[in-house]
Amino acid sequence: MSFCRIQIVWLIAASCLISAEIASAELYRWVDEQGNVHYSDHVPPEQSKKRGHEVINKQGTTLNKVDREKTAEEVAKEKLQRQAEETRLAEEAREAKRDYTLLQTFTTERDLLIARDEWLSIIDSNILITEKRLEEFKEKRLGLAAKRKGYLTEVKPVPGWVEEKLADINERIKHTSIFIDKKRRQRMAIQRSFDSDLARFRELQALKAQGKLKLKLAP
Repeated sequence: MSFCRIQIVWLIAASCLISAEIASAELYRWVDEQGNVHYSDHVPPEQSKKRGHEVINKQGTTLNKVDREKTAEEVAKEKLQRQAEETRLAEEAREAKRDYTLLQTFTTERDLLIARDEWLSIIDSNILITEKRLEEFKEKRLGLAAKRKGYLTEVKPVPGWVEEKLADINERIKHTSIFIDKKRRQRMAIQRSFDSDLARFRELQALKAQGKLKLKLAP
């Protein structure tokens, strides 16, 4: 092959490469605040921040769209919206799990009432036993208080063991009273929980009877 022919082939190949690069080169299109459309091989930084732009090829086809930067207020608003949506979905998941558990645990309303009564009976027995113990502590305290008063009436020093036992019995009374209060609050919480479950169970049974029951939670 002659030197001239080699040059011709090289020039043709180079021109093809240049044509391909030109055809695939990217341009930017944006609209300014006055509504004017601009085309360029670069975008002013303030334009990207304020209004965004499009990436196009030489044929005018949009390859990509770059939105403007969001303001701090918009970012904060979107974050709140995401959090609200996550909360809603979590609540739906909890409700679905609760419905599934109710229907898997209890076949009839009577089953649920039996379970409620058993729980409350356990709590009531616990409270009753502890209340009796509390009365015993109070009786002991009365006896110790009488001994202490006797020493004071006779103008005698109160023995250390009397003071120690009084202090101990007062602590027992204090902690036992706290325990009873805790159990009473626990009983009320159990009662409310079962009342809510019973109401929901009735709703689910009604939907089931109408053929409208749809549980989203898989076993």
